Amino acid sequence: MINKIVLCLVVSGLLIGCGSSETKDVAVLVDTGVFKDSNQTGVFYTPNIDGYSSDYNFGINSELCQSTYRDRYYETENALVFGDPKLANDDFFAAAGWVESSFSVALAAMAITKAEYYAARTNVSLTARQKLRQGLSTLNQAGQRYGSFVYPATFDQNTDYATVSAWLTATAQQASLDQVAQTLIADPYSGYTSVEQIRLQNKIYVCIHDSGSDIGWGEGHLAGINIGAYSKGVPYSVNQLIVHELVHSMQYALSAGIEGLSLPRWFSEGQAVYLSGQNRAAASQHTEYDPTKVINFFDEYGDPGIAYKHYGLAYQYVQEANGIANIKAMMNKVKTDKQVPVFPSVTQLENANYIKAFDALMVDINKKPLTVEQYRTNYHSYLNDFASK
Repeated sequence: MINKIVLCLVVSGLLIGCGSSETKDVAVLVDTGVFKDSNQTGVFYTPNIDGYSSDYNFGINSELCQSTYRDRYYETENALVFGDPKLANDDFFAAAGWVESSFSVALAAMAITKAEYYAARTNVSLTARQKLRQGLSTLNQAGQRYGSFVYPATFDQNTDYATVSAWLTATAQQASLDQVAQTLIADPYSGYTSVEQIRLQNKIYVCIHDSGSDIGWGEGHLAGINIGAYSKGVPYSVNQLIVHELVHSMQYALSAGIEGLSLPRWFSEGQAVYLSGQNRAAASQHTEYDPTKVINFFDEYGDPGIAYKHYGLAYQYVQEANGIANIKAMMNKVKTDKQVPVFPSVTQLENANYIKAFDALMVDINKKPLTVEQYRTNYHSYLNDFASK
């Protein structure tokens, strides 16, 4: 699971994993919101399904918000802030303030409106979509039904796994809230009994955590962000960090299907570094690191601070060559195109859908077609050309 989650590192109070800065931001405390009881509003951090409240939407450091602090929150225009009720109110006010001041910045950087973001994220829980796919996978004969869904008449026992898998994923991913709710609620074995267990609110879900670790002070995921408590210490350039994590949430909305985020680590972190304005390596420094070799969390090597600066540089090249609109089109293609099952022998390193989308749409700085393999293999040649311009 960790390779699907986007984390930032904070060491000794200095943000190193997401770029660094020499200034410390002052938190804006938003105290105009309202504390609410989930048992009265029906809005929980995660729903309770058959006694379990674990959910795939919310990342690693949301564990206590999922299990213990899921039924009380502080609501503002754009945020639902959950956390230990023993925390001071200022912790909730600060978390809300960071979201309220940074959300519009992240939207502008990604060149997306709030409505477009929520439409891409959809108002359906990722866990519910995965449960729907699980139910659909029990179908194996033409005409069989699961709720309102029918097994394709063109499929038979000889239909290959890849085709069936693509249909299962696309169907579960594209289903509306009403379709998902009607189907799962009608299934006595699904554990779902109400539409509110399935619905994601059009807000940024925030979990205030106190993990006691330098890893993951900030974390972005499909439904929002997880951040450390204001009263426990604030990293330098926290506003950039919040924008960084909100960009990750937008990446999930634009690009991630029910199988998780398919973007390689250098791209997802590089985009968040670049769009949040965090420090990047200069093009002339490209020989210091090979960012395009870092596909997942476990590929990362060397000093994280240097690594993140070079992720930002590698992404900068792609954005300056293609523009944010074309990059978003590529990201969306990863999510919406026919889903290709991922087999290491086929994909080499990166996700197959990412390779397909990148190869189809991306160009180099000279407007010539650019493939994943070309960029990975000849990265330093491309950057040397970039540095000379």
